[in-house]
Amino acid sequence: MNRVADKWFFSTKRDKNAAVKLIMFPHAGGNAMYYLPMEMYSSGAYKLMCVNLPGRDIRSEIPMYSSLRKLAQDFIDENKDFFSISQDYILMGHSMGAIIAYEAASYIEELGLYKPLRLIVSG
Repeated sequence: MNRVADKWFFSTKRDKNAAVKLIMFPHAGGNAMYYLPMEMYSSGAYKLMCVNLPGRDIRSEIPMYSSLRKLAQDFIDENKDFFSISQDYILMGHSMGAIIAYEAASYIEELGLYKPLRLIVSG
């Protein structure tokens, strides 16, 4: 992963050869570590890639966004290499993270990039 991606993703070492990347956006006030317990349930089919949002955890010095759409667009723009190649991935978000995941999926489609296998949202 390149340096730009490193600032956005917390990625576990486990399942590094998994066929599908599971990109997870946390809830409002949450951080990338929120999804870490899911790793113990991963069968190896998925690589967990938790998103570090600006203004939280290791990115706490970066100002938070006032627009979730702009956040999603910047996330995609700064990780365009990842979304430009055909590799299987799923976008997943909970609560506010669900909105970010949806906006990211919309922007990916708008740009004609490689689409996610699924968009999973929860409330």
